[in-house]
Amino acid sequence: MNINDKQFRIDLDNARRALAILEDQMASYSSQEIPVSLRIQVENKRQEVAKLEKRVDMPLARQDSSEFNFNIDTAELRAYLQHLDAIEIESLCLDHFPIVYDKFARGLRRDEMINLLLAHCRNNVEAAQRLMALFQISETQTQIERNRAEPISKEVYPYIDTSQPMTHDLDADHVMYGSRIIQIGIFQMFRMADLLTSPQTVKAWEFYDAITNVSHMRRVFNNRSGFDLGGLGILRPVIQACEKYDRFWSSALPDLRFTSGNDCPLCFLPYELSLSEHFGKYTAVIPSLERIGQSAKNIQMAARLRIYSPGTGVIRLGLTVEFEEFVDIATLSQLVMELEDLFFVDPEGNRKPSDDFFIDNIDRICRLIFCDESYLHGQRCWMPPSVEYSFRGETVLVPEREIGDLVQLLHLIPNNQESIDYLTRRVEKILRESQWQKNRIFAVPVQGAALFAVDQRSINRSKRKTLEILGWLSDTHELIEAALYAQRAFIEEIDNLYRTQLLDESWLPEKLNDQRNFNYLESLLRTMLKVMRAIACIRPHLHKQGGSMMAFARDLWLSNEPVDFQSSPGLTYVRDWLTKAQITCDEKKLSELESIITKIQMIPPPFCKKSQE
Repeated sequence: MNINDKQFRIDLDNARRALAILEDQMASYSSQEIPVSLRIQVENKRQEVAKLEKRVDMPLARQDSSEFNFNIDTAELRAYLQHLDAIEIESLCLDHFPIVYDKFARGLRRDEMINLLLAHCRNNVEAAQRLMALFQISETQTQIERNRAEPISKEVYPYIDTSQPMTHDLDADHVMYGSRIIQIGIFQMFRMADLLTSPQTVKAWEFYDAITNVSHMRRVFNNRSGFDLGGLGILRPVIQACEKYDRFWSSALPDLRFTSGNDCPLCFLPYELSLSEHFGKYTAVIPSLERIGQSAKNIQMAARLRIYSPGTGVIRLGLTVEFEEFVDIATLSQLVMELEDLFFVDPEGNRKPSDDFFIDNIDRICRLIFCDESYLHGQRCWMPPSVEYSFRGETVLVPEREIGDLVQLLHLIPNNQESIDYLTRRVEKILRESQWQKNRIFAVPVQGAALFAVDQRSINRSKRKTLEILGWLSDTHELIEAALYAQRAFIEEIDNLYRTQLLDESWLPEKLNDQRNFNYLESLLRTMLKVMRAIACIRPHLHKQGGSMMAFARDLWLSNEPVDFQSSPGLTYVRDWLTKAQITCDEKKLSELESIITKIQMIPPPFCKKSQE
């Protein structure tokens, strides 16, 4: 063993000990209470351990050259693992992959279990061979083809009521009838430095002034200007990015007639940067499209980044495919999985994961906006990807007859953990509401996904109007997800103070030698108040877009467990500390912060149950 091998083993031992400590911390929370930052730390540490295990085991693996002739197709393995629920995956690892099972912490999601198992198989050829043998892939594929050729039975779709053929009539070939043009969108939220809470970190002061100063904001919108990010392009307000956004986003602009100076209201109106031209020199590797060949006659791919102030970023990758014939559910589901694990190939043949491409661009943008953002990749609190299916072109989808197929399509989305019965009830509920019955707009929000279709023929709707509605639904989906993410980001900062019981005399404003703690708390609460007011303004913004947008936004908001600020233990803890501190410290600033918390808790959510409105 050479010196490098010894160092790798030392690093591996240290990483394993650090991972064990982090997993113990995670085990102390329930699955709903695990902080996002802790999840990210555990995930990153597991990846570090896996890489070090691969480096340490590499010399031994090379002794058996036959193993390297075995091609590990993680996408194929993932497709078969998607048929297992969380309990079955846990049992599989306990019986056959104990090393992976030991990494499972309490509250680990099903998709995280799958990723851990696939990471182990990717670094261990023998484990991949064993997993493929357990699945008996050749026999499974034969059975799948046999099932497709047979009529749909109660055993295949047990949730279908065969006594209601009009509502649950499924086609034997599992084809998604309705449109040959389908757009698949995948977007992911991440955290950036907070422009308002930490203004000292800002380098691009023109960008900061456009958010905080009324006159600068007017100038940006009126002159249709943006901010030059060098070789990356121009960062513009979304209402300038494309004319189709004007009617949707223009109603989000605050009324600036009665404001002046730095008293600028915050609005959830993002800035956008197109990333499409930056990966134009790459070729996207999408095996599913290569397999179906000529049946996909027109393929378009686009990517963009949006920044919602303060501190919320969104990366979106979109794929629009025009098929010669109606496409089957299996192909659509496989496309989603391949988009999440996409690779780009440059002219020299070098492969680059899409994650690396986007992270590199995000880091470049942050270096241009901030002096020292100090956020590492693991601290960006990446949310699980959200998926969108949008049926475009001349849609002839009849959802009442294809409930089973629609439910199956949504159920196969990687981050969806909802049961088939629950998804069926959700789809049936949407079909009974006026947005479909009257407006012929079908918009279903579920965990980790949304599905959109607009009936163009039955009410003689123009193609332009149809595409406009689909674009508005997609923007509404992103807008609500960004608002929910901002809520959770701020309440997590407050809850961290509560969990650590951090507030003491060092946080009082009278500590003239160092007021950084108090300044941070004051800035956090004042920014939080602005953000909560901006979120409350989402309702009148969407109300101007019509009842269908409102109905979809309400369903999406209520199904994502929004933060209840009135019962927040973190805000209660901070308010109680401020009350007690005023007994010994007669500071007007303390009472001002206490009143800010009261104002935050009095702001109504943008959407609530109809019985509460």
